[in-house]
Amino acid sequence: MSKLNLFFIITTINILLYSNIAQCAIISGKVFDGDSSNPIVLDGNERIAISVINKNDISNNYICTGWCSTTAYPSCSVDNSGSYTLYISNPGEYYVKAHSYNGANYLTEWWSLPSSTRLRDNAQPIIIKNKEDVISNINFNLDHGGTISGNIFQSDGVSLLDNQQLGIRIYNSNNNTEAVDRANIHVHNGKYKIVSLPTGQYYIQAFQYGIIDKNAITYTTEWWSSQQSTVDLSKAEKILINEGENLVDRDFQLDPLLRINGKIFYNGSVTPVRSDEKDVHILAYKNKCTHTDTNTEGIAGLNGEEGQYSIMQLPPGTYYLKATPGNSTKFKPLWWNTAGGTTDCTLAEPIVVREDRNEFGKNFNIKFLSSFPWQVLLPSLIHK
Repeated sequence: MSKLNLFFIITTINILLYSNIAQCAIISGKVFDGDSSNPIVLDGNERIAISVINKNDISNNYICTGWCSTTAYPSCSVDNSGSYTLYISNPGEYYVKAHSYNGANYLTEWWSLPSSTRLRDNAQPIIIKNKEDVISNINFNLDHGGTISGNIFQSDGVSLLDNQQLGIRIYNSNNNTEAVDRANIHVHNGKYKIVSLPTGQYYIQAFQYGIIDKNAITYTTEWWSSQQSTVDLSKAEKILINEGENLVDRDFQLDPLLRINGKIFYNGSVTPVRSDEKDVHILAYKNKCTHTDTNTEGIAGLNGEEGQYSIMQLPPGTYYLKATPGNSTKFKPLWWNTAGGTTDCTLAEPIVVREDRNEFGKNFNIKFLSSFPWQVLLPSLIHK
């Protein structure tokens, strides 16, 4: 392709793009730092976004995309001089708001006169009558929010949980229902930071998320407390913070939640017991010879066709497993040992669950009973 042809192609594209922009109304303005006349200054990847919301559909939050030409827009982010420009394709009444993301620590504001406001109910709409309208000086004065930061440690309080998918939730109260709207939270390599917080009192929760494979170690979800983070919501402590204040070292220690896995086999065979054939429950106890289900530390049933079970979310410790029959299933309860189980609880063997691994291969061999003699032999005959 010749340079001349390339020039004409680029020129044609630009004409099409800018003719599309010419069909749009323009809203522009600046974002200032606090009550000063200084444009806002952002570091690194910090950003301030400008959002346009149709007055008649305030539930929808439009951030440029789909308005006029998606390829011809300048960014909806504020530029390095604190300025922004929006292109609006349809006449109407619109609310405009500025809010921070990517770590910028400013409080969300809605445009109004004489100064922007934090209350959406006090926002003033901007009226676009024609696509040729140009409206300028739609300015914002954003205040700095408060920040809370800290570390998410393993249970030793020293080693960071830097290889896990971790999250932080922040609440206005300790009833676990009032999550802070649009909380700006960042968690990376076991460290977290919450920014853009207005003055108030908050409760913070650390948790693990993501797809966990069967070999992975999971961790407790805990609330922040000044002594040590806790799984007990009633012991969570509120954090008081003012706008512009930076609180550090609000740390967490998450305990591992481990698993004991195994399989259930028909006695004397290598055939696993299918979950649709038998109802078997596996219970974990802190002590052997425990005969009440109310003292269990964990419970599991069969999972699918392979006879597998998995008792999950166990803290480190020593456990004894017991297999018990469920509905319409008959066998003598067995305590786990390396021989495949025993009816004598004194011969039960301990399973020590350590912080650094799950326990696998804790299998049972069960002899199922029936009131009909021919049914006693049926499973072994079918699965031979």
